[in-house]
Amino acid sequence: MSRPAQSESHRPSPLPSWLAGTLGPLAAQVYGSVLASRNAKFDAGKGVVTFDRPVISIGNLTVGGTGKTPMVSWVVAKLRSAGHDPCIAMRGYRAVNGVSDEAAEYAARFSDLPIVAQPNRIDGLIKLFGSERGQRVDTIVLDDGFQHRQIARQANLVLLDARWNLDAARLLPHGWYREGAQSLRRADAVVLMHADRISSSELAAQQARVRRWTAAPLASARHAWRCVDLFGPGDKVLQSTEATWVRGKRLAVIAAIARPEQFIAQVEAMSGQKVVEQVLLGDHAQIPLAEVARLASRGVDGVVMTGKDWAKVGVGSGFAASKSYNSSLADSGGPSQGEAIPVAAPGSLAGLSVPIVVPRVEVQFLDAESAVWGAVEGAVAQSGDLKGPEVVEASA
Repeated sequence: MSRPAQSESHRPSPLPSWLAGTLGPLAAQVYGSVLASRNAKFDAGKGVVTFDRPVISIGNLTVGGTGKTPMVSWVVAKLRSAGHDPCIAMRGYRAVNGVSDEAAEYAARFSDLPIVAQPNRIDGLIKLFGSERGQRVDTIVLDDGFQHRQIARQANLVLLDARWNLDAARLLPHGWYREGAQSLRRADAVVLMHADRISSSELAAQQARVRRWTAAPLASARHAWRCVDLFGPGDKVLQSTEATWVRGKRLAVIAAIARPEQFIAQVEAMSGQKVVEQVLLGDHAQIPLAEVARLASRGVDGVVMTGKDWAKVGVGSGFAASKSYNSSLADSGGPSQGEAIPVAAPGSLAGLSVPIVVPRVEVQFLDAESAVWGAVEGAVAQSGDLKGPEVVEASA
């Protein structure tokens, strides 16, 4: 289904409505000035740490919602298939007991994947590389790293929502852009996400807007459900099945993600039904188990949530992760060999009468996939030229 590209005007300003109109533009101007000074420092290499192994950053220009997690997973899977041993470094938003929802989601998908999830990624990486496991790591993948410029990188992969008019970008706090379009000059590849949701003519217009700022490889992509995982109830082992399982099902949704309307639209498109009830929480918020149980009692066939949210529910309800592998799933669109397959253990959700439905979302390129991978390969090829960790002090 194609829809016209939108500007940010369809989203409320981060500021309260009574402030947005008067102070929004001024606040954005101040923010932009501070940002320009900060970027100038990093452009000069000041305060930047260089590690002795290549760094690939996946990031965006806006606050949340472009699908960085599936893209990070794509990069990690491709690197592993090519014989590399990557790690992921991320901030670890709202970690519980030292584990963030996104880190738990990666750990559930990839077995034996080193993950650094803490605000000071540099310290975390140095600690990792001092361990026996970390010494085998040959590539660093930065999750949400475009603005985290304290770490030098050999490739910047930047994701943009194809539906957002880049020419109408407004900086924080007036709008939702952390950086303006001119920052695309730092990109080594740009991917227009949700490109399947706009017409071909509008996609061409979006590509032209990007081309004003960068000649880097430019791809378009969509998010697709590879399969769905059915958890519980009780101590029943996960069943991974075709995404078409949801067709015709009555479903409820609970989500604590940025821009949940996209996820709800996917659920309704896949099921062919309107969602019976939806509970929407703030990005990275904890999922109340009582709400999950209440939704399950609403006469539905399942309660749908994202992998990121399921990771939090699994920790909170006594559900655990197993490194077992069910080879029967390999040819059915389910998890591929080497992935950690979660299993349900008794917990406070043990009494559910319907499953928790967790889609496995992957990136599907509509074009230029090889060009994006070429940017990653080019970064990895620089490994022999790197020495570190080295830092240029901010005061230099």
